[in-house]
Order: sequence, then structure tokens, then C-alpha cells
Amino acid sequence: MKKILLSLLILSQLLFAKHFNQKVQYKIDAELIPETKTLKVKSLMTYQNKSSDVLNEIYIHIYWNIYSKNSYSRKLAELQKDYYSQETRDVEIKKVVLFQSDKSQENVYELDNTVMKVPLIKPLQPEESLQVEIELDEEIPPEGLRMGYYKRYFSVAHWFPSICAYDNFGWHTDQYLGTGEFYEEISDFEVNLTLPKTFLVFYTGELLNPEEVYNESILSKLEQAKKSDSTIRIFEPPEKIQIDDSQKKTWKFKAQNVRTFAFACYEDYLWDASSVGNVLVHTVYPKQLENLYVVEGMKAARHAIKFFSEKIGPYVYPQMFVTVGGSSGGMEYPGIVFMGRGQIGGISSYGTASVIIHEIGHNWFPMMLNSNEVDYAFMDEGFNTFITNLAMEELYGRYNNKLKLEGLLSRVFSNSDVRTDDYAEVISYLKSGYTEPIITHSDRYEQTQAYVVNSYPRTSMNLFMLQYIMGEKAFNELWQEYYRRFLFQKIYPEDFFNLAEEIYQKHYGRKSLRWFFDQWFYKDYTLDLALKEFKVEKSNDKYLTTIQICNKGRAIMPCDVEIEFEDGQKEKVNFEVEDFSKGIQFATKTFTFSKKPVRAEINPDKRLLDINRLNNTSDFIFPVSFGRKPLINLFVNPFSYRLNFSPNFWFNNIDGLKMGLKVEGSYLSNEKVFELGLFKGMREKHPLGGELKISDRLDFFGPLATGSFRLFNYEGRRGAELIFDKTFSRYYGRNPQFKLKLSANYFDAFDDQY
Repeated sequence: MKKILLSLLILSQLLFAKHFNQKVQYKIDAELIPETKTLKVKSLMTYQNKSSDVLNEIYIHIYWNIYSKNSYSRKLAELQKDYYSQETRDVEIKKVVLFQSDKSQENVYELDNTVMKVPLIKPLQPEESLQVEIELDEEIPPEGLRMGYYKRYFSVAHWFPSICAYDNFGWHTDQYLGTGEFYEEISDFEVNLTLPKTFLVFYTGELLNPEEVYNESILSKLEQAKKSDSTIRIFEPPEKIQIDDSQKKTWKFKAQNVRTFAFACYEDYLWDASSVGNVLVHTVYPKQLENLYVVEGMKAARHAIKFFSEKIGPYVYPQMFVTVGGSSGGMEYPGIVFMGRGQIGGISSYGTASVIIHEIGHNWFPMMLNSNEVDYAFMDEGFNTFITNLAMEELYGRYNNKLKLEGLLSRVFSNSDVRTDDYAEVISYLKSGYTEPIITHSDRYEQTQAYVVNSYPRTSMNLFMLQYIMGEKAFNELWQEYYRRFLFQKIYPEDFFNLAEEIYQKHYGRKSLRWFFDQWFYKDYTLDLALKEFKVEKSNDKYLTTIQICNKGRAIMPCDVEIEFEDGQKEKVNFEVEDFSKGIQFATKTFTFSKKPVRAEINPDKRLLDINRLNNTSDFIFPVSFGRKPLINLFVNPFSYRLNFSPNFWFNNIDGLKMGLKVEGSYLSNEKVFELGLFKGMREKHPLGGELKISDRLDFFGPLATGSFRLFNYEGRRGAELIFDKTFSRYYGRNPQFKLKLSANYFDAFDDQY
């Protein structure tokens, strides 16, 4: 609690601090040598102090030292027994020269793994400038941590010395450890990149010398693509490429108002392009993924540019490259994203489309809206996940947009949708006993799972709740004003929170939203609203309906209650957040209707992050969904108890063929688990056999505690088991783990035929 209050106090001071950006310009000459997988880099950085502070030193990221043998990240991974990518040699710093006030000093610096400190010749006053020139040689790492090489395919990022961000908190000198991402100044770049002429380069910003690096065919087709919303094939490689690394080209680029500069280069990839307004959208991919990228890939990329531009604000860069390079996943940079080769088509097409949309969406969060990914990962990953989910729903429909299932596949696999899948993941996490607040530094999470869920789906679910509270009109206004007010600015959580409250009050009067952001972002509260009473009394021609809701969690929220009448029609009534404030656990309201209510349900739209949907209705029994068990079930239904039926077959020499029925039920896969199997042998005189198992969480004993009961009678054996299981672990789902198991057993082998 003390840490939370301190964070609130520090962040509140930002209300009175002026937003500013340091002015940074990079002039970089680089050469990529494919044979040795190395980069030679010479960078001249011009830095102007736009803050009101006097600076005595400057800090610079040398990101690729994360891959070195003795990096802090590697030591941390070894300590936590995590996987780590193949190591490279240390970045070789050849020269560091500081130019300041007509003076210079050479090779005066301290290097602490991924951060370099350069003391200044004299203090740098506000509005004064300096320059730093750095030359280095570095080994391109194998793919695996956001970028790298595979054979002669290169996806390259964070490859140049990058000046650390300076803001109202001072210098941000966080070591690059791999979990937390980046926080950069919005900068301008001039880049000259030399490499063998067999490569095509895809990049951040603008290409200044297309006539020198493209042939006439590519130039012509690019002009055609700029005028077309159809997909134009820009380049198709020959069957065999004559590799000659001695023949080189220099590509010249310019990029303005970008956080960083990234590029990819390939020799034998297909290249398509299509226009969305004045933005040229490219997809670049290997031949084996053509069926995916020529249809779903381009469709998703075009949709992302259009949807985010309409929902948030215009895309400001001239083009967007979607390139396939890494082993899996995706990674975002200004104007270019790296997609993994593991993102495939078929039933996974929608999933690949979601990754494309998500990575392109990062050009808004945090590339144009410059939040600190290291301190506040939710401001880019979570905001982006929310808008990505909306984009997926518009592109593929509200439901069944996780897998592309057609024909027989729809009977083999279960399906879900991005919103429901996120809901299930978040609810399971919130009930795990290993939760942490969303506002936690990326590298200081105790649990990897907490970082992932908090930064992505949990923030997205919180935004669905904020949308519910603010209403569609005010909520949409929030995003567009956020873009207008903070484009290319450094942004803090309080900026977003205060803006939301400002717009909320504009529409609804002097109502606060502080309670919302406090409990859902700074604290670790959960919401559990239970319908405790639903009583209907007839008075004259009216029906007095009393509804009582019990708040079993610490979080408070307004909520809708949907009333269903005996004629099948429905109507919503509302409980305000004030009904649950000041520690009120039971909120009771009476409503008058002209028709007889027969049923009530809390949170019918499923936008509130309620951790137990089984107590949300007035039904005699909790909500149950029935169905045939799919052969492959990949998803969990968080909104009801799932009961599956499936045939059961077995064979042994005594009974012959055995046939029966299996019934399986659970909530969130590990609560109120019920399993019943009945089967009978086809030969005479062999009785019906079966097995019953019931298990549930025992949260009274802390996380990862379960109790189970089992009865069985089949194949000459019968018995019973009563089991208590408890796992002790500091880390969720990771070693070391210590397990305690207590059991009481009865067993009888009563038939010696078996």
C-alpha cells in the first residue's frame, strides 16, 4: 500500500509539469556484412536540451549487449532457469567522441552492459546542444528476441547507439533485460545503409534514392500500387539467385518523428503492395506463405491502417511494411513490423491476422503516442490489445473469430472469439492467487504470467469496463482527444486517466473516475457481484420486484440487471457505483413493472470483469451450457458451466467391446469439475461399470489447492479415493515447486477373472 500511495503522489506531480521532448537527430552510416552476420555502424547524434533542467551527463543505450555472454539479462535468465537465445560477442565500441561548445573529448565514458554514460565537458543548459559520435562493430544475433537473422534473412532493430529518454522523472537508464521493451525520444533520422546488391531493404521512413536501388519494373509497379487499392505484385524472385556479396548498394533513408529506425532485408521473398488512402501498405513474405499473405495478410494490414486511423487518429507515416522474418510472434517498429514464420494460414489465419493488426496498431501505441513501455507496458500493449479486438470483431464478426473453421473442421475444433478468450484468461489469472497490480515496472514483476496478462488482456478488459461506464460516445471521444492532445508527446498514466475523467465530466457533470483507475490499475482488487435476492410481489396491477446484489469482492462497479418477463421481453435496470461505495456489501433496490418478471441476470452484456459468472442469475441452478465434446477443445467458456457428452469405447479380453457414455463438466476448466463414465461390455453376464470423479479448488488453503473424490467399479475392481493436493511455489507454473498430497483410499479386487 505504501508503494501504491508513493506512486500516486509522484504521478500526481506530473499534472503540474510541462510535457517536453528532447530534440534528437541521428546521422548514421552502416554496412551489413551477411557472411559474418555483422554490422559496422558510425552514428552522429545531435542532442538539444529542451527541458528546464541542467544536464551533467548523457546516457546512451547499447541494446545489443543484451546478447553478450555476461549480460545482466542472461544472468537473470540463468537465475530463473529461463530459456535464453544464443549469445553473441560484446558490441565492440571503437570510438566515442563528445563535441560540446567548440571542444571535444574522446573515449571518456562508462559502459554498464546495455547503458553507456558519457560525462559532459560542461553542464548542458536548457536549449543548448551537443553532439556525440560513436563507431562500433556488432554481431547480429540469431532470431529469437524480437529480431535477428535466419540464414540470409535479416530483421534488424535497436542496432545503433540510442540516446536514453529524459523526461519529468529525469534520465531513464533501465537496463535492457528483454521483458520490458523500450522508451525512446521522438527523433529524426538520416541513414545510409550499404549491403550486397542482391538484397531488397524494407525500412522505417522514406527511401531517398529509389532510382539507384530499384530496377524499372519495381519502380513502375510501386507507382501502380500507389494508385490502387488492389494487391499489386511488386517483386517475385528468380528461381536461383546468384550471390555475390562483393557487389554492393547504398540505400539512403530519411525518417521524421519516429522513436527508432528498423529495417529488414531479404533476397528471395515475394513483395506485394496496396494503397489505403495515401499510405502504401506492403507485405513481404516467403513463397510458402503466399496463400496466407496474398489474401488474409494484406486484408488484415489494410484493415488495421483504416480501422486505427478512424478509431484513434490518422496514420502519419508514408508506408507500412509487414515483413516475415522471425521464428514466431511479431514485433513492431515505426512503419515496419516483423512477423514470425510460425504465423501460418489455414485454421490459424485469423490468429495471424490478429497479430498483423496488433503489430501495426503499435504504430499508434507507443510509436506516435509515446508512452514508456518499460514502466507502463499496459499503455501500449493493453490499449493496443483492446483496439485490436475491436478491429478483429469488425473484420471477422463478434463471435467465432479465433479460428477459421470451415466444413468438417467446425466439428473437429471448438472455437471462440478474441474478447471471450481474453475474459477467460484474465478471470483464471485473477483467481490464481499470483496477481500483481497493472502499474508495475515490466522488469520488476514477480510473475511472468502477471506481466503478460496485466499488460495485454487485463488492460483490454478494463477498457471494456471503462467503455461501459463512459458510454460509447464519450469513450470514442476519449481516444480521438488522446491522439489529438498527445501525438508525438511523452505520455504518463495520469494523462490518460485525467483525460478520461475530463471527458466523462463534460458529458455527465462533476463525477469522478478516480475510484475506477485506483482499483483497476493501481490496486489488485477483484469484482464478484452475486444476485442474492429476486422477489416479485403483485400489488394491484403492478409487480414490485426486489433485487439484492451482494458484492463479494473488493472492487466496486455500477451494473445493469436484465429483467426477463413472462412474455419473453426484456428490460434493463441499473445499480449505480454509489450503491456499493463506502463498504456497502449488500445493495437492495425495488422496481415496479407492469408485467410479471420471471428472471434476472447481472451483467448481461458481459463487459464487467466479474470473477464468478455462476452467481449472476436468479435461476435455480447456475448457467449451464450443453454440447457435444469437440475432438479438439482449445478454449474455455468463462460465462457458464460447461457440460459435455461424448461416446466412450474400450476393449478387453473378458468383456469384449465396451460401449458407454462419458459426461464431463467444469467451470473455467478447474472449478466444480465433474466426470462420469458409464460403460458395459457387449458379452453376456458382464455388468455395467463406471467411474465418478468430483474435484474443486480449495481457496481456503491458498493458491493451487484442490480436493477431489473418486468412486469406481469396473473390470473386477471397485474403490474410493479422497484426495487433497496442494502445490507450494513462489512462481506460478514454474519450478521449483513442492507438492503435498494427502489421500484416503479404499480398494477391492473382487473378480479374479481380470
